[in-house]
Amino acid sequence: MSRIFLILSVAVLAFSSFAQEKMPKVAREFRGLWVASVANIDFPSAPNLTAEQQKAEIIKLLDLGTELKLNAIIFQVRPMADALYVSEIEPTSWFLTGESGKKLDFDPLKFAIDESHKRGILLHAWFNPYRVSHASMKGEVAENHITKLRPDLVRTYNNGQILDPAEKDTQSYVTKVVMDVVKRYDIDGVHFDDYFYPYKDAKNSDFPDDKTWDEYKKSGGKLSRDNWRRKSVDDFIQNISVEIKKIKPTVMFGISPFGIWKPDDINIKGTSAYDTLYADSRKWLQEGWVDYLSPQLYWTSAKEGQKFPVLLNWWKNENKKKRHLWVGVATYRVGDKERPEYTPEEIVLQIDTTRGQLKDEAGTIHFSAKPIMQNKGNIRDALRDKAYRGNALVPLSPYITMSLPTSPELKFTKQVNGDILASWKNKGKVEAFRWVLYWNDGKGWKPSILSPNMLDANLPASMNIQKLAISSVDRLGNLSEPTIKEIK
Repeated sequence: MSRIFLILSVAVLAFSSFAQEKMPKVAREFRGLWVASVANIDFPSAPNLTAEQQKAEIIKLLDLGTELKLNAIIFQVRPMADALYVSEIEPTSWFLTGESGKKLDFDPLKFAIDESHKRGILLHAWFNPYRVSHASMKGEVAENHITKLRPDLVRTYNNGQILDPAEKDTQSYVTKVVMDVVKRYDIDGVHFDDYFYPYKDAKNSDFPDDKTWDEYKKSGGKLSRDNWRRKSVDDFIQNISVEIKKIKPTVMFGISPFGIWKPDDINIKGTSAYDTLYADSRKWLQEGWVDYLSPQLYWTSAKEGQKFPVLLNWWKNENKKKRHLWVGVATYRVGDKERPEYTPEEIVLQIDTTRGQLKDEAGTIHFSAKPIMQNKGNIRDALRDKAYRGNALVPLSPYITMSLPTSPELKFTKQVNGDILASWKNKGKVEAFRWVLYWNDGKGWKPSILSPNMLDANLPASMNIQKLAISSVDRLGNLSEPTIKEIK
């Protein structure tokens, strides 16, 4: 394992008031990146790449994550009732192979998980629950696509097709797909985007669910049509949440709804997700059905009627059960000539706004990877050099019960020149996802967050280290008790 000289320019919080043996708090913030596969937005860049080219693109994306000190990737694995992984339920995605249902030469999801975890980056599997077609796809879907197996569940709207959310078989089918991934893959989270009932078409037509609605009324249903639609989505969300936790309690469930629940009396204007998409996202947050909510706050800090800090504060006040609020930001708009107000400075300001309002619970997810990779409008430089100058652990999730990681083993030798050669290794059954190395130079403890594959360090004599400590970190950001050594 390569050795490095540890430097003091690390992101830490104030620690001078702590007792000598009490470790300082480390920086915490969720730093996510959406990697979209639909329409080949981010990955893969084209639908006909070789397996080696696809692997290289995944590596490049994760290297970007390491460079920017991100700690999570939201990887789209199901753009339209298809799979960017090996599945016996749904066909391989056209966006991956250029042919729906084509046999894979490797498993992109498993590869992405393994490579993410090597870097100490979480991977959340992103599903679009209802969409079954997209205009950018060419050719026919495979014979095992849901549109051919169960056309009775499919509705056509606004030149596209989606599964009817109110059909019980739709809910059962999508739940089966999601649970298949939860069971078979070592993912860290399940993620849904903002597509529930579809956005309105240009004519403001109603969604064509007369068949399902009539069946509901004949069965004795008393809800209004709007409330019936919302309940259909609510029931699905609640059940998914329960099923995930039954299988793997530590796998997080997150949703990124449209940023406005519904316009209210705080001068917020715009589309009402509650009334248009039948997405009662506030309820999902307040019921604790989600581990995190990522409302897409795709407006600037000064946008009249939709100001970023005002919307963020509204969501913060609605978070009664103290789940995570990790907001989506429109990083992709930086460099767009039609939107000059989206500058790198605006995105950095939005990140700073979340930190100011949410403190150690702060978090943002950037949409999407490609513009950052291209350094569109110098956004990559701004994120690296201004927003994310030091590593951060993810915020803690105290409502998820689990044992703390085991304290690691720590050894050191003092070299002739006064340098300290330190090494550490895991002692528990669960591998450390990251490490926090602490050192004390007589003026208090200082921490540094390290990647999982860093198992030693050469600490120069100039650091004047008197005590050394190491903690292991699990995927939920929990720290072990530190192992402390006195340097003599």
